[in-house]
Amino acid sequence: MKENSKNQDTQSITNRESDIQIFKDVLSNFIGTLSGSMFIYGMGYMLLDQTGLAMSFGIDMLITPIIGLLFLIPVGNLTDRLPHKKF
Repeated sequence: MKENSKNQDTQSITNRESDIQIFKDVLSNFIGTLSGSMFIYGMGYMLLDQTGLAMSFGIDMLITPIIGLLFLIPVGNLTDRLPHKKF
């Protein structure tokens, strides 16, 4: 069993490189969420302006998170099935 583990190419990263990757991930998620939320909010205001009904703004603000939750599982499964970037 030890022979198999010696034959595999493994690359290790340092704690500093790992911390940098974690920081990049957190920053990327924050920026993506913020810009997506601003877009959704803007679309709600556009509906409010076009229709003149506050109900359309409220419905948009309620439906958007529900759609996000519905697509959470299929997108996660798709991400897990596709091959990931290799070193």
